[in-house]
Order: sequence, then C-alpha cells, then structure tokens
Amino acid sequence: MDIFVVDFNYLWGLICFKMSNYMTHNVAKGVRNLNNGNVMTWWKTNFNMPVPYLFDWSGNQEGGPLSYYGKATSFDLSGFNPGWELVGFFCIWHWDGPISGAAYLSSKWRDRYGSTMFYCANSAYLYLNVASGYWSEYMYGCNQGVAGWEIDSSGNYSVQSWSTGAGSISTKTTTITFSNVPSTSSSGGESGHIWIEGNDLCYIDAINNDSSTWKQTMVGVKGSYKDVAKAGALWIGTNNYLHWIGNDGYEYLAEWRIQQYASTWSNGPTNEQHPGTSYKGYMWVDNEFGQTHLAYIGYNGYKFLAGSGQYPYWAPY
Repeated sequence: MDIFVVDFNYLWGLICFKMSNYMTHNVAKGVRNLNNGNVMTWWKTNFNMPVPYLFDWSGNQEGGPLSYYGKATSFDLSGFNPGWELVGFFCIWHWDGPISGAAYLSSKWRDRYGSTMFYCANSAYLYLNVASGYWSEYMYGCNQGVAGWEIDSSGNYSVQSWSTGAGSISTKTTTITFSNVPSTSSSGGESGHIWIEGNDLCYIDAINNDSSTWKQTMVGVKGSYKDVAKAGALWIGTNNYLHWIGNDGYEYLAEWRIQQYASTWSNGPTNEQHPGTSYKGYMWVDNEFGQTHLAYIGYNGYKFLAGSGQYPYWAPY
C-alpha cells in the first residue's frame, strides 16, 4: 500500500483544432473500461486486490477509455474499516501538436499538510512526436486506502500533477475531502488468528507497514440450518468458497472469492499460484501485497483470496 504505480496507455488521436496542453484529474470509487467491459472498484474493498486490464484504449477516444463510478472531490467514510481501499486517482495528460521531444510526467497524493504521501508517476519518461492537427494522451493511476500511512484522519487531502520537458504543463492541484475516517489504531490482536464470532468469520490480518494489526469481519450469506453443535466449523467447498457454521447452527457462505491472477497494477499479485490439489483446504492470513485478506488453496488446487471488504469487480455500493 505504500506506493501505487500502475499500468498506463498512450493514445494517438484524430484531428483537433484547438491548440492546448492540459491535465484531467479523476478521483472515483471505481471504473469501467468502455471497450472491454472490465470493472475495478476500490470503495470498501480489501487492500490491493488484483486489477484486471483497464487500459484497452481505441485510437480516437479522447478523454480515455474509462467511465467513473462515484467520481467526486469529497467522500464520506461512515461504516469503513481500516484495511479497505477508498478510491482510484487517474490523471490524463493531453497535448495538441505540433510537439516533439522528451516529456516527464508526475502525479501524486498529498496529505492534509501538503506533504507528499506517494507518487503515482515520478518524472515518468515519455517521448512525444505529435504532428500539427493531431493530439496525444497518456494516463497514470493509483489507489488510496484507509491506513496509518495513507488516509488516517478526516480532512482535506489533494492530488497533484504536472509535466516538464516537451509540451510542459504547469502544476494542477485538486482538493479531496475525506470525512468520518475510522481509527487506524491497531486492534491489538495476534496476526493470523481466524475464528467464528456470532455468525461472522473474523480474523486478525497480517502485520501492516506501521506494525499495526486490524480485526476483519466477514458477514456471510445465510444458508440452511445444520446443527448448533457444529458451530465454529470452517471449510472450503467443492465450489472453492469458504463455508462456516455460525453460532445459530446455520451454514454461511463467503460473499465472494477470487482465484489469484497477475494484477495489471504493480502493487498486486504478480502471478497465479497452483500448489496442487494435495494442498486443498490450507488457509492462512496472507501477508502478500494487500495484507488484509484471507488466502487458501481451493478444491481445484489454486490459491484463492477472500476478505471482509466488498467484491472488487462489481460497481461500488
């Protein structure tokens, strides 16, 4: 969660009659690619879940390939949990030709005091060769979450971007307000503990960047009655979902699971994992990339992810 530098794309455009260079800031709960239909939501999802390819970009699509869910400059975090993502920030640089030469792109998040939290792009090199009557665009994105080293208090934060070199663009700053930010203090539990509390599946997540741990709570989908005597049972079904028996004797099913794959963003998993069916049923609190999710080996022998947050491939709610 320290720094989120992600995939980007480069676009040649069609004829444009207005000569201008500018940047567009988009801070949103989630996005949908207009060309391939891929969705990624950060709002209330666990840290750094794998991100599908979002930069399928046609040649004449000025303004980028994304539609934005919940784009805003203020966000109410009532009901949030530390260890959950908040928003994605996408900056689009736009140039009208003629421009030729090396450009260096920067964008970042700043804290309530104006200090740099982390860079999305830090003097990223781009060679521009834009003829007269044409335009070019480039995009960088990064995500932001609730943590002691990111959004840890209510107030005004900001996103900022600029470029130097060929087609230089002066600094643009957009204020982003977060209210009702939950406490990011450590819950004090021992990392790795997993248990049933009431009818919910709970766990203490991996030790975080500031040495904190947080309690995570998964509310399952209620199924049929089994047996009160079996309360606390936890297993992985042939459907590769987590199942458990609540204190009321009913079976509960995790709302979602993800078979791990290589994220297109640099802060997510770099590949899938398939240790084999001889390991099915193994479960642990994962300390890879996100740190606030559960991991387990499914019935099919692949590594799966589940967690307390919402499913990241639906529109935010």
